[in-house]
Amino acid sequence: MIASDTIALIVDPDFGLPTREVAARVRHTWIVETPENLATVIKIRKASHKPLEHMMENGITTFLQYGPDPESWCDTTLDSVEEHHSSHAGGRGYGVLEIYGISLTERLRRACLEFGFSVFAETDYGFRAEKLGRD
Repeated sequence: MIASDTIALIVDPDFGLPTREVAARVRHTWIVETPENLATVIKIRKASHKPLEHMMENGITTFLQYGPDPESWCDTTLDSVEEHHSSHAGGRGYGVLEIYGISLTERLRRACLEFGFSVFAETDYGFRAEKLGRD
């Protein structure tokens, strides 16, 4: 079942194959572009029977590494995620962000708060942030 209000953000440079399971479960997945992750994304896209213009639902976006570490990659990508998936972008918005590959830090908590996230939970894969009032 697709979590239609959930966006995944993967900053693990070696995440690889689990990307397929994450992308199948959430509305959209953002993943840091590394050789291993990019190879997996290419395989997923080749196996998909959806035309490119219909790949937003369960789709995958790769993003470049801005900064020296996963915390920086996450922080610098949150703005793009919000720009593309908030209700202000013309869609129905999203209320949950699952972040893979890094634990919640004070820097990331502050960055998420700026985008309306107010509930945070550590997970086995990283952390989850939720917007209570939905945008």
